[in-house]
Amino acid sequence: MRQTFAAQTSTFLALPNIPLPPAPRILIREVLSVPLIPVVRPFVCPLCLLMITFPALLRLPITNHLSGRRYFVMRCDHLEPTSERIAEVAAICNEPEVYLWTFREVLKGQAYPPEKAMEWLSWASQGWRANTHFCFAVTDDSGAIAAACDIKSRDPDRAEIGYWASARHRGVMTNAVSAMCEAARQAGFRSLMARVRHENSRSQAVLARVGFGPDPSRRDETRECFTLRLT
Repeated sequence: MRQTFAAQTSTFLALPNIPLPPAPRILIREVLSVPLIPVVRPFVCPLCLLMITFPALLRLPITNHLSGRRYFVMRCDHLEPTSERIAEVAAICNEPEVYLWTFREVLKGQAYPPEKAMEWLSWASQGWRANTHFCFAVTDDSGAIAAACDIKSRDPDRAEIGYWASARHRGVMTNAVSAMCEAARQAGFRSLMARVRHENSRSQAVLARVGFGPDPSRRDETRECFTLRLT
């Protein structure tokens, strides 16, 4: 048995030389000599990973902190752009205080026209459809517009807010802004900011009552900046 195995082994060893594959170290050297091709991954904006989501039906009851009257904060895409609505918006935007702080510079002293009110209603509604900006109307028990407030972008950390209110509904703005900020927190915003002219003490008082604090790092020559942390 041993002889047979030995004979077989010697026969195998006596076969002609068979080419062997290159030594492993050569293979490794060859692989390492191939230039590496970097993998390019597409840039993904962090904001796109965070979905800002408001309820489709949003109608928040609030009270006027001066009169105690009931109002509602609602999405502007629920408003029909009727001639009555357009007239309401134009009338409020031409009120002396609203016009002074919000529109005089933009309109260069010209009256706020109904066409602008129609554009605003369209812009406010488009923002909800595109999920790019979020405008709210404040209505009284009769459904008439008393004020408005908005979040100007979907940036969860630096979105700016704005607001205006009719003098006939003085006292409604604080609770309207507060309700909007709470809805923004639930929708996914982490902080909000507001820019107010240095001389506009009444608007700054609204922000203080809601809980916004001064942000000197963003202050400029004409406006104070305020920030509210939501989380």
